[in-house]
Amino acid sequence: MVVASDAESTMSANGTMDGWIDGNLFNINRNKFPLAELQKYAGQWVAWSADGTRIVASHPDALTVCDMVDRAGFKPYEVVFSEIHADEVGLACASVFVTNSDL
Repeated sequence: MVVASDAESTMSANGTMDGWIDGNLFNINRNKFPLAELQKYAGQWVAWSADGTRIVASHPDALTVCDMVDRAGFKPYEVVFSEIHADEVGLACASVFVTNSDL
């Protein structure tokens, strides 16, 4: 295994080490993502672009999202994986229980 030393590492245009996500930029952009658009992904795993401006892959199964990212030509360190829960995008999950006496 070859590991680059700090002296050999390259910097990206935003001043972060290549292969590292700029967490501040990601969070700023992710928080600007339209809620109505995000609701479409409720209950799914998504792969965000490294800058948090778009979703590049989505599926209910996390491993499938990983495969989709790979097939699209992204490196795992070029995206941010997360699960979109219905309650965090304003969609309430309700369960309805029906008993025999209700029929």
